Amino acid sequence: MDFLDKLGIKEADAREILAYNREYGKAIRELSREYMSFAPKAFLKPYAEGERAITVQRRDAFLAKAGEAAGGKPRYMAELLFWLHCVPFARERYQSMGIPEEIFWDTMKDIAYKLDECRQVYEECGVFSGWFFLHFDWQLAAFGRLQYQIREFPKEHYDWNGFALNRGDLVYACHIPSSGKLTAELCMDSLQRAYEFLKKDLKTSVLPVVCNTWMLFPPYVEQVFPEGSNLKAFAGLFDVVDVTPRESFEDSWRIFGSVCTDQIHELPRDTTLQRNMISYMENGGGFGFGYGILLYDGEQKKIINR
Repeated sequence: MDFLDKLGIKEADAREILAYNREYGKAIRELSREYMSFAPKAFLKPYAEGERAITVQRRDAFLAKAGEAAGGKPRYMAELLFWLHCVPFARERYQSMGIPEEIFWDTMKDIAYKLDECRQVYEECGVFSGWFFLHFDWQLAAFGRLQYQIREFPKEHYDWNGFALNRGDLVYACHIPSSGKLTAELCMDSLQRAYEFLKKDLKTSVLPVVCNTWMLFPPYVEQVFPEGSNLKAFAGLFDVVDVTPRESFEDSWRIFGSVCTDQIHELPRDTTLQRNMISYMENGGGFGFGYGILLYDGEQKKIINR
């Protein structure tokens, strides 16, 4: 119970988890132990060619085994138990690599955030996100409010006053967990924390951060996000260099708490953001993602390309 509390899991969910764990935990723990035996030795280093695909296949195979070990019980709970049993093994690896305890817990608390999302969207205790393999492959880590994933720059070229990024250069993809307020102050604090940890791997004092998200889609920023909101302030941190249209609003559950349907009149209108998005959709607004770049100079403690 103390362990689940440390992860930030609510007491009612923790009791449900413990009940399932008493029945299925032993078998799932052995699967988690085996899965973690494949974990790499280097922290925040990019996958070699083809390695990510192999890791995804391994993840799918182990999650299927976890479902079988749980006797066909709810899939989301079986997956949650599997990842929870990976956490102690991950902690040992973090310690052996000399990674600070604070970074470990900030990173692993994402399980609790995803559990809350599963409760909200599916009204079940569990997780429906398949991306935790990144956490346990040391591909992703949290530094305060934001998470960072090691990636290769996918665009041909980006230049800002002499600082250049070219295709294949290492960058840090930013992710925003649903863990509370997203203030500019918390984002800047996270960027500085990330810089302090990662500067040994950087060629200059600049931490190159990229983000591909609905939160950077210009029409949302201009027409949906309320003036003075944290969402609008977050979008203002990035230089948006590419836009990808989408046929539907795939992240609608992040605003409405459920997957958006064609029945717009059924969507909740409790917040300004919800009302703005409904008005936007009723007026034929399109959907999409924006790809943004943020260059943070850790010595000057400021974003230099904004």
